[in-house]
Amino acid sequence: MAIKVKTKIDFKNVKSKLKKYQSESIKAINDEIGKLILKDIEGGRSPVKGTVRFQKYSDSYRDAIKAGRYRSFSKSRSPVNLKLTGKLLKSLQVTMKSNKIEITFTDDLFEIHNSKGAGKSKVIRRMLPTNNGELFNKSITLRIREILSDVKRKIFG
Repeated sequence: MAIKVKTKIDFKNVKSKLKKYQSESIKAINDEIGKLILKDIEGGRSPVKGTVRFQKYSDSYRDAIKAGRYRSFSKSRSPVNLKLTGKLLKSLQVTMKSNKIEITFTDDLFEIHNSKGAGKSKVIRRMLPTNNGELFNKSITLRIREILSDVKRKIFG
């Protein structure tokens, strides 16, 4: 014969810790994610999972860089870092909105590189996971998990 046991568990303490550390974790992710995105892009890597390196610049663009056409911008032929004037990368905005983080690039070149395609060959270089099912790459995802693990430890001991 089975014995029925009734018990009550008080989650008030856990709920209060959860609220406290939820905003702390969002702030920690907010503080780091922009830096991680820019670090990947400036290193020639896509922050989007499934895309390792950005496709190289076209031969004509590489020749123009080599010839010194973009010398005033310190443009290099490799890695592809999308950093000609710096305006595109400086337009990255990471904003906290209640319990969400919003990540955007405000420069028009973002849409060209991320979705429409740049140059004559319309090369797409994914800068943010904006399509359904896309995620951040492994290094960014791991760092977010580390932050959330720290929060979990703070809540549950």
